[in-house]
Amino acid sequence: MSTVTLKPVAGFCVKTTVANTQSKVFVNVAYDKNIPPPTTASTDYTEWTIPVLVSDPRKDVDKAGSSCLVFDCIYNPSIKSNITQLDSDFRLFIIELSFQRIEAQSGNTVLLTRTHIKSPNIKSKGKLEERTVTLPDPKPKLKPAHKPIIETIGDTNAEKSSLNSKPKSILKSPASGDPSSNRPSWSWAKEPIIGDEYTIALTILVPSLTHSLHATASLDIEPRRIIFSVPSIYFLDLNIALDDAEFVALKRLRAFDVDNARAEWSVRKHTLTIYC
Repeated sequence: MSTVTLKPVAGFCVKTTVANTQSKVFVNVAYDKNIPPPTTASTDYTEWTIPVLVSDPRKDVDKAGSSCLVFDCIYNPSIKSNITQLDSDFRLFIIELSFQRIEAQSGNTVLLTRTHIKSPNIKSKGKLEERTVTLPDPKPKLKPAHKPIIETIGDTNAEKSSLNSKPKSILKSPASGDPSSNRPSWSWAKEPIIGDEYTIALTILVPSLTHSLHATASLDIEPRRIIFSVPSIYFLDLNIALDDAEFVALKRLRAFDVDNARAEWSVRKHTLTIYC
């Protein structure tokens, strides 16, 4: 961990409201070089991991003198080149990401309206103040893990084994879903670790999974997507970047922790639980 002083530079500002109270909220998108740049291994920006520092809310007043809340969302300036116009897809993506991070930081006590977002003709609401923050040190570059470890539990022959890894381009192709496969039931929970830290636990019901089928299974974990497949048995594609009501609550959390993800197959409970 390292302590740095941020001197954020204003980018743009959007205005919305708190869903249940209609209180006005201004969100400043700003930049500072000390914020880590996004990971851009994919050409699809919805799959990038984009670090952002969200400020605590502060009170202000709008032009009419009515009270409002202001949040600063500070990104690495490398994303600026992708924000070219008011209605650009990437700009809308950054706005949605900022809203999700604000909601997650508030413990979902602040839920922001998406239907009437406005872009006032200002770069920021109020002055962007310098602030001293503690940021994690950059992680050393590691070779990508091609075989995520899945631990088998609840069996006398419990052992650690690997799911077969396939190239992501194959997993994402339109033909990746086997028409003879079933979409298994799944659920998720937010499990606390220490303090404000938590892990996302996704539990998939896999009553037909056996040791022999386990050897043919594949699991691909990405920042905003999880793909689980057992040929001719199961196929589940959870792409929380999509505008799908099924993922509304889940997409408000942080991106999946790909580097520290792990999975457990419980033979007794017939479940596969992914911790990310």
